[in-house]
Amino acid sequence: MAKQGAARSHFWSILVAAVVAALYLVSVSQPAQTAFSPRLTYRTKAGVTLECAVRYGASRLPELLELSAALQAPVAYFVTLEFAERCPELFGQLCESGAQVGLLAAGEPDFAREIARAQEVFLARGLTLTHVMPADDKKAGPLSTAAHEAGLATMVCTFELRARSTDPAGLVAKVKDSLFDGAVVRFEPTLLTVEAFPQIVEAIRERGLVFNTLTSAN
Repeated sequence: MAKQGAARSHFWSILVAAVVAALYLVSVSQPAQTAFSPRLTYRTKAGVTLECAVRYGASRLPELLELSAALQAPVAYFVTLEFAERCPELFGQLCESGAQVGLLAAGEPDFAREIARAQEVFLARGLTLTHVMPADDKKAGPLSTAAHEAGLATMVCTFELRARSTDPAGLVAKVKDSLFDGAVVRFEPTLLTVEAFPQIVEAIRERGLVFNTLTSAN
């Protein structure tokens, strides 16, 4: 009986040790969890998101706002801090239009302080800053880190409209060649864009695509 008891005890000791070893192997084999996953959006859900990069001197902005409203083609406007502070009338018109507005961030002097200042400027207009976009896509990583810490989402375009000619057809052709479901299209409020905008909207609708807003894109 003593031998049987000792055998059972030895068996259970081996079993417990095996279970502990197995649990350890499972734990170390699991990939490490990252503490931070930036909300960096290169591609939206279904549909197309139109983003306008607004810098100081964007005199064609009112025309684009009117066109966007008339054609029922929503555009998200990302403004630089310089534009918001040095063009108060245009910025005020943009804020009052009901369009979605975000920050076009350059990282000067750094992204964290730029975002903090922008939040103050937006709040003074009754807006809450929710989305940012890098002025230079090469800085999307550092911006997304600062934006994440501030509870903001970072948008990055899939293609940008920069026609080399003065013909609006160049922009429309770029859209037709590059468009896909989930695209994020970035452009500036220039005369060329204003002239091409109705055709751009038509090209998107001909593909059977819908227009996203910043809220529906994330």
